[in-house]
Formats: sequence, structure tokens, C-alpha cells
Amino acid sequence: MHILAKKGAFTANHHKMFTFNGQKNIRIIGEGKGDNRPVIEMRKSEYTDNNTQRRMHAFSLSNSDNVTFRNIIIKNTGGDGISLGGSTVRRTSDNILVENVVIDGARRNGISIINVNGLTIRNTIIKNTKGGNPQAGIDIETHTGKQQSAINVLIENTIIENNQNSGIQFFMLGVKEDLGVKRCEVTVNNSTIRNNGQSGLHIAQFRDGFWKHGDHITIKNTLVEGNGRGGFNVSKGNSNLNFRAKSKDMPVTIDNTVFKGSHGYPFRVWKRAGDFTHTPGGVHFKNNTKIYDDQNRPWLYHFFERNEEPAALTKVTGEITIFSPQKPFMYTPYGKNNVSVKVVHGRN
Repeated sequence: MHILAKKGAFTANHHKMFTFNGQKNIRIIGEGKGDNRPVIEMRKSEYTDNNTQRRMHAFSLSNSDNVTFRNIIIKNTGGDGISLGGSTVRRTSDNILVENVVIDGARRNGISIINVNGLTIRNTIIKNTKGGNPQAGIDIETHTGKQQSAINVLIENTIIENNQNSGIQFFMLGVKEDLGVKRCEVTVNNSTIRNNGQSGLHIAQFRDGFWKHGDHITIKNTLVEGNGRGGFNVSKGNSNLNFRAKSKDMPVTIDNTVFKGSHGYPFRVWKRAGDFTHTPGGVHFKNNTKIYDDQNRPWLYHFFERNEEPAALTKVTGEITIFSPQKPFMYTPYGKNNVSVKVVHGRN
């Protein structure tokens, strides 16, 4: 299927403007440049029910392969701008390209990544997501009990800004057992994540174990700036980089990336009481990664929601440069296990 979108706007208040289930070779290509690209717009103000917003996306894919979105503007959706799913880990949506797209003012998420194998988001802007949670620019969220995955995902040369909650968030809710296959592999490269209300990067709900098949999250050559200005549950995650219930077993590499202007602690590790993660941490800093902070506070703040079941910060390694008014330090009241970060105190 090939849809050539002409200049101008297509406006509708249908629950799903375009739905693809089990289809292949779909191309949605827009003509024109800049603001003259075709606009696909919904009547967002008419959608007020949070319980039904999952059915109000501009584009919804399930079990569909070889799909291209290019050179279009998606505005004011009742749910997601684009939702990418599939029924189980053995039936992902494969080979998806989102290129030169603007997603502005989605109600739920700019893009939801639910079950995919092979997704590239390139030269795209995702902004102003607001209306009904999760309210993230990009939400990587598997569904509970459906054994879903996000693998071979690349986000590059993309701007994610001014979204109500997180810029990019990872919630691997559906992973409850080791299926013997990779479940998460995501790279963010050469992108900008700025001025989002809760966290720039929110990496959460990764259980202990399971992550031994090449699973990895890599953030490289990226600017993460000015996040945490005021979003949902802001007291728990108003940081440029936030780990919540994220096990050391799910490796994260931060490579040649700059964090600056965080409204909360630059890097926060939150171990929630009763959560299934008992080894919180798991990050490696490398290649001239920097944090700029103009306040006298820890560059890494590890806290526990209540004084129950405390867990040590675990496996935080590498080298990082901290630009701060005083000598950089970490707040780790529950102890440290394999924490070996070389911290260089930079000077402005």
C-alpha cells in the first residue's frame, strides 16, 4: 500500500484515523517541505476520556512489516501520534521507518513502541505531548503478559522537547520471564532531549535477571538538557536521567553525551519499596560524557521510597566529567556494590 499525501491538511475525529493489522509494504509519504508538508490533524479537544485514549491514535500498527512514514506532520491526536505494536514477542511489527516527521501535540504519546523488531526514527521532531498519561515523547512500553519486545530500535538526529512527562521512557512491563531471546535493544544517537516535564531519559521497570541475550540501551552523542521542569509525579523523577526499579542486569551505556540544566538531581536512582529490582543501577559512562550542574548537590542521588528493604547502588562504572561549584559527590546511603566511576571535576 502506498499513500501519497498532498499538501494541505487532513482533519478528522475518527477514533483511529489509520489502522494497519497484519499488513505489509505500507508507505505513507508526504510532498512538500517544512510547514508546507501535509498535515494530518485530529480534533484533540473532543477527546477527554483517558480510558479510551489508547484507541484514538493517528496511526496504529499491529503485526505489520515494512512500513514507512516520511515527510508528514501529525498534530493534536486523541491518543498517540504513532503506535507500533504486535501480539507477542514472536509476532513483532518489523522494519519500520519514521523519517522527517513532526509529531506535535499528541494527547497520550508522540510515539509508542510496544512490540517491534527493526525501527528507525530519524530526522524527526516530537513535541508538546500533553493530555493523558504517559504523556511521553517516545514511550517504549511492553504490555503485561504479552511477551513483547523492543529490539533493533534506533533513534537518531531527532529532537524530543516540551513533552509533559518524559522525553524517552522505557517501561518493560511485560517481561516476567526469560524466553531465551533478546527483549530490549535501543540506541539513541545524535539527538536532543530537552525541556520535558519529568525526565529526559526515564529507564524503569527492568527486573533482575533475564537480560543476558545482548539486551542493551545505548545513549550516545546526545544532548539531554533542561528536563524536570514540572510533570506527572515530578518529586519522584524530575531529572535529566532517572532510573526507577532498573536492575544492574539491564546494561545502559552513556557515550559522549552531555547532561545540563536539570531541574532535579542530574542522575537519580529510585528504588521503590516492594519493587522487583534488588540491584538498582547498571550504567557505564564513557568517551567524554559530561554533566553540567550549577548547584551544590550530588550528581547522582540514590534514594528509597520508604525505609524498607534497602538495596545498594550496583554496577555504576566508567569515567565522567562533572562541571559543578564544588567537588562532585554521590549520595548513596544504602551502600555501593561495584561502583567504580572516575569523576573529573571540570571547570567552567
